[in-house]
Amino acid sequence: MSSTVPLWVALLLGLSPSLVAIAAIVAAEVRERRRQEHELKSRLRDERIEAYRKLLTATSTAHYDTAAIRVLAEGYAEIALLAETQELVEAAQAVWFAYGTTQRASSQVKKDPDVSTAQEYAQALPSSEEARRRFLELAREELGVEDRSEGFRDLEAPTPGDILQGPETPAS
Repeated sequence: MSSTVPLWVALLLGLSPSLVAIAAIVAAEVRERRRQEHELKSRLRDERIEAYRKLLTATSTAHYDTAAIRVLAEGYAEIALLAETQELVEAAQAVWFAYGTTQRASSQVKKDPDVSTAQEYAQALPSSEEARRRFLELAREELGVEDRSEGFRDLEAPTPGDILQGPETPAS
C-alpha cells in the first residue's frame, strides 16, 4: 500500500516555516510599536510634570519677585503646549496673572506703604494662593495622583504661606 501525501499538505508543510517567520515579524513589530507609544507617553508625562513643577516652584516667591513672574510666564507657555486639558492651561494662566497682580501690589507697598496699598496686597495674595491651589488640584487630577499627597510632594513647591515674606521684607 503506497501512501501519498496530498499536495495541499505538502504545500502547507513547505510554507509553515515562512508563515511562522511572518507571524514572528508581525508580533515583534506590534511589540515595538507599543513600546514606542508607551515611551512617548511616559516622556510627555515627565515633561508635563517638569512644567507643572516649574510653575509651582515659582509661586513661592512670585508674590514679591519680578523674576519669578517671568518664570511663571515660561511655565505657563510650556503648560500651554503640553497640558492635556484646556482647563489646566487656563488654570496655569490664572496662576500667572494672579501672582502678577500680587507682585504689582507688593511693589506698590514697597513704594508707598499706606493702608490702601497694603490692603490691595492683602486681598491679592489669597487670590494667588487660590489660583495655585486650583492649578495643583487639576494637575494632580490630570496626572492621576489625586488623593496622593504622600510621594507627590516633588511636584509641589513649598506652600507660599509657609515662607511668605511681606512686600516690605527683601528676598534673601
